Amino acid sequence: MKNAFVAGLIAALLAMGCESTPAATTPVKTQDTVAGSDTAATDTAAADTAATDTTAADTAKTDTTAADVKKDTAPAVQKCAPNDNACLQSCVMDACAAPAGECTKDSKCFALGGCLQGCEKVDLPKDPTEVNCYQKCINTAGAAATTKFYAGQACTGEKCITCKAGDQNCQAACASQVCLEPMFACQGDNACASLLNCITVNKCADQTCLQGCITKFPDGQAGFMGFLQCYQANASSCDE
Repeated sequence: MKNAFVAGLIAALLAMGCESTPAATTPVKTQDTVAGSDTAATDTAAADTAATDTTAADTAKTDTTAADVKKDTAPAVQKCAPNDNACLQSCVMDACAAPAGECTKDSKCFALGGCLQGCEKVDLPKDPTEVNCYQKCINTAGAAATTKFYAGQACTGEKCITCKAGDQNCQAACASQVCLEPMFACQGDNACASLLNCITVNKCADQTCLQGCITKFPDGQAGFMGFLQCYQANASSCDE
């Protein structure tokens, strides 16, 4: 307010000074005319013009955005080793809150993880046409809940796991996390699951062993290759 008042006062004084020059050489009647020209309206207009000039100071204050920029800067997310559960839980809350939250709010999605984990202790059915434990879990959850589950787990692998280059155990955990969908699609198919078991039991470490299992369970090859390709593509995705 003070700045506006001073600016308005200076403008009025300048206007009065410009009009005072003819006042010293003209008769009294003309002085009345001068007095008329020095009306309050003229002075007020000048004051209003100066008042609008003071908005520059207000604009400068509103243009300060440094504080807003700091608020918009998200803190760095701490990635974790795949076996550090406490760290992973914290990271999921920070980096994967949205997809993880969607699964938590869906009772079928929330139960799916425990169901699939329980299948690790269940043998494959002797009848190859019988629906196995993994597929039963997926069928019970339904497509919508299963999609939410995979999205949350993939986010955990992509944003929360970190591996040192060459750490194959960590890389396997990372790739498996990202590739849960093709992995469980394979495990839900008896032929593909049998092929995986063959590779695991025989601890296949070369092409000959792998080909022997594929020959034994040829119907599982397509599902297995889908998982294998995803695994190979993402093996180093969590490397530092």
